[in-house]
Amino acid sequence: MISSVKRYVSANICVENETRENDVAQLEVDNHADTTCFGLNFMLAYYTGKVCDVTPYSEEYQAMQDIHVVGAYTAYDDPNTGLTYILEFHEGLWFGSRLRNSLWNPNQSRAFGVSVCDDPWDPNRDLGFYDPVSDMFVPLTMDGVAFVKTRVPSTDEVYSCPHIVMTSDSDWNPSDLKG
Repeated sequence: MISSVKRYVSANICVENETRENDVAQLEVDNHADTTCFGLNFMLAYYTGKVCDVTPYSEEYQAMQDIHVVGAYTAYDDPNTGLTYILEFHEGLWFGSRLRNSLWNPNQSRAFGVSVCDDPWDPNRDLGFYDPVSDMFVPLTMDGVAFVKTRVPSTDEVYSCPHIVMTSDSDWNPSDLKG
C-alpha cells in the first residue's frame, strides 16, 4: 500500500459505495493482496484520513487513485452456536459495493497475533483462524480459495455482539514485513 497525500474526511461526508445491512459475501484469504480490501460484506466504521493508490496486478488495468484507508466491520454467524461475532478490521481499503467479495490479507492478521491456517493440507492445524484473545476458532471453507461467508452487521449488532479484532489499528505498512 503506497499512501498518497493524506486527506482528512469530515464526519459529514456522504459514504461512497455504501453497503446494505445483511448483504452476504465471501471474506477470501488473498496472500497476494498486501492490505485487506473491504467489499460488499463490510460496514464502514471510520475513515483514517489516509488514501492510497491501488496498483493492479496487470498493466492492462489502470491504478485506482484515492482509495480510502478505513476501519470496518463484518458479521460472522457461528452455525454451531447461533451466536454472531463482529470481525473488526483496521487499516484496510474501502471498496464497499464495488467489490463483490472482500480480500483478506492474512499476514495483516498474523502480524497482529491472529493465527491463520489457509493451507488445507496442513496436517497439524485445521483450516481457519484462531483469535487468542477471545479463544475463538472460525473455520474456513476451501473452494478454489479459502474463505468464510460474512455479512454486513446491523448497528445494534456492532454494539451488542462480541468483537474479534482481526488487525491492528496502528499504521499498516506491508513493506515492513520481512521473512
